[in-house]
This record gives sequence, C-alpha cells and structure tokens, in this order.
Amino acid sequence: MADNPRLLTRICIAGGGSAGWMTAAALSAALGHRCRIELVESEEIGIVGVGEATIPPIKLFNQQIGVDEAAFLRATHGTIKLAIAFVGWGDTHSRYPHPFGAYGAAFDRAPVFQHWLAAHLAGAPEPLEDYSFAWALARAGRFRRWQRTRAASSPPMTTPITSMPCSMDGFCAASANHAASCAPRAGSKWWNATARAVTLQR
Repeated sequence: MADNPRLLTRICIAGGGSAGWMTAAALSAALGHRCRIELVESEEIGIVGVGEATIPPIKLFNQQIGVDEAAFLRATHGTIKLAIAFVGWGDTHSRYPHPFGAYGAAFDRAPVFQHWLAAHLAGAPEPLEDYSFAWALARAGRFRRWQRTRAASSPPMTTPITSMPCSMDGFCAASANHAASCAPRAGSKWWNATARAVTLQR
C-alpha cells in the first residue's frame, strides 16, 4: 500500500471553524496515522459570534470521533435541543413544532401517526405533537440524559417505561467552542495563514 502512487498521504483543509475542525476530526478518526491532516485558518478572519444548532445525528458524530457528551456540553456552554419550532411560517400566528424522535410506540401493527390520523379525520382535536415525548419534555423545560451501556454501533436504547428511543436530542452550542471541542480530536497540524489561491494537482 505504501508504494501505491494513488494513495493519499496528506490532506489539507482550507478553513477552520466548526466545519473545518469537524472535517479534520472525522478524517483523523477514519484514517488514523495513514494520512497527514493539515488545517489552514487565518486569525485575520474574525469569529462569527453565533450558535450552532444541531440535530440528533451530531451525537453519532461525537461518538465516532471520541468526544464525551458531558464534556462537550460543558466546553461549548451548550444546551439540550429536543425540537425545532417554526413560528410564523404559515401566517403571523402559526406555530409548527418539529420534535425529534418518534411519536409514541407503535401498537396494533401500525405507527402512532396512523392512529392519530384516523382519530383526526373523525374529529379529534389533539395535534400530533401531543403524542411526542420530546415535545412534551421541551414544553415542560425538562430533560433527562440517559446513560448508554451499548456500543456506539448498536441501535438506540429504549426504556421499559416509555419504549421511546433515547437518541432524540441534539445540541445548541457556541460555534467557536464547538470548533475547539473538535480540535483535540483532529490530530492535525495547524497553520495560521490566509489562503490567497489554490492549485490542484492531478
């Protein structure tokens, strides 16, 4: 393999921030010492002071690069995110919640959505989100972090009480701190420089 001229031995990432450092961390975790990862970012470009709003797959990414979830939340000053609320998208007073996770547990060989739809067509007034465990927690401002005992590749765990998957939350975190949490996992060489041009070698 070492004599293969087409084998990548060096990858340069242009740009830092969350996107750059997450890319570096993912490549480092996947390739190990087989490839040298370098990241170039410029201190001339200021940090955009916004937050990062994620969805549940970020948990799998953090597991793959070896980031401890509790440490991640502390380092990024993050919070648990259970849903997205779309306010005013239909009209001024409209509000559409998009909770993460499943809507209850299936029964009678049909998902909860099908039972809700039948009841809704029959005149039941309850909105679908009332059957979402994540949305109920979000409205109450409550959440419990579950302890995983299975390997990261295993399916989401369920609780005997609710039968709800535990992987139903994302995070809201400070973007600069999010990038910093990925940096130690990247194993990359860091260059403080401004890219003026890029030349591709074929």
